[in-house]
Parts: sequence; C-alpha cells; structure tokens
Amino acid sequence: MPRPAHGALGLAFLSTRGLQTVCLLVAMSLSANLISQLINANLAAPSPLVGMLSVVCFAVLYCAITLLLYWDHQLPLLPTAAIDTLFFVALMASAIVVGRPLSYLSCTAAAPAPTVVADGNVYTITGRLLRERAAYAAPVDYAQWVSAGEPGACMQVKAVWGFGIALTIMFVFSAALVGFIWRSMRGGGRAAKSEPA
Repeated sequence: MPRPAHGALGLAFLSTRGLQTVCLLVAMSLSANLISQLINANLAAPSPLVGMLSVVCFAVLYCAITLLLYWDHQLPLLPTAAIDTLFFVALMASAIVVGRPLSYLSCTAAAPAPTVVADGNVYTITGRLLRERAAYAAPVDYAQWVSAGEPGACMQVKAVWGFGIALTIMFVFSAALVGFIWRSMRGGGRAAKSEPA
C-alpha cells in the first residue's frame, strides 16, 4: 500500500513519529532500569519515575497505533491532534516533576567517595542513603535519592529528564503537523467541491 500523499507535512509527520518512538523506547528502558535497580536494593521506586514510565508506556502504544493508521489512510486527524496535545501536557508535567531536583545538581559533584566492599577487591560507588535504607523497602525522598545515589543513576535520571523535555517538544510539533494536514485536506476538499459549480 502506498504511503499517504501529504507532501512535506506527511514526511515530517512520519519522521517525527519515528523519532518519538525511538526516544520513548529509550526513556522507557532507562526508567525501567532505574526502577529495577531500586527494587533490587529493597527500596521503593520514586513516584516521579513511576509516573514517567507510565506515561511513556502509553505513548509508545499510541505512537505505534497512529503510525499504522496513518500508513493505512485511516488516521482520524483532529482526535490525533487532540491526543498529541494531551500527551504533550502529560510529558511536560512528568518532565517537570522528574527534573525539579535535577536542575542545579551536578552528578559528578554529588557523587560520594568510593567505598571498599568487604573482600577488598571490588570498588563500588554507593550512596549513603541507599546503604542506610537497604535493609527495608522504605519510600525514599526522590531529591535525596538522586543527590545521594550513584553517579551513573544520577546521569540516567538526567537522561530520562532530557528525553522527557525532547518528547514534549516533539508532541507539540506532531500535533501542529496533524492540524496542518487536516487543514490542507479540508481546504483541498472545498476547492474540489467548488470547482465543478
């Protein structure tokens, strides 16, 4: 089946949706990895990361469905623009909540000093807060966890935050593209109807 012929707007929509899907998959894997690390350390996952993971999972499904519908010439344009706007709002709120403690945090400056594991051969960097609360599954304050955790975890959270910001911009762009495609189709339909008369 041929690709829908919407010119540059259609190509921009397809490329934006593809880029959104890639960014969503990366943000989903980073968030899931961080939550898995916390659960393995017997810590409760922070709600900002769980919220970001939830929004991203729904957005991945939505992007896949809209790509298939667009390719099959069955994408409802106005509802798609509205849902893109809703995902923009959800991702913006998630990015703000995730990034609130990160905006002025330097992951290298916040890193704790290396500590030696009992056998003396393995060096690991573990946060003071994670060591103190590893005995029980307690809710950890998100800002304290980010600043006291491993520098790798801090960098991963910053990457999730960055992907969240990028996704908000891309969802605004895709909503505008879908709106322009709808307007061009609507204008073309009017022109076609007015020509025979």
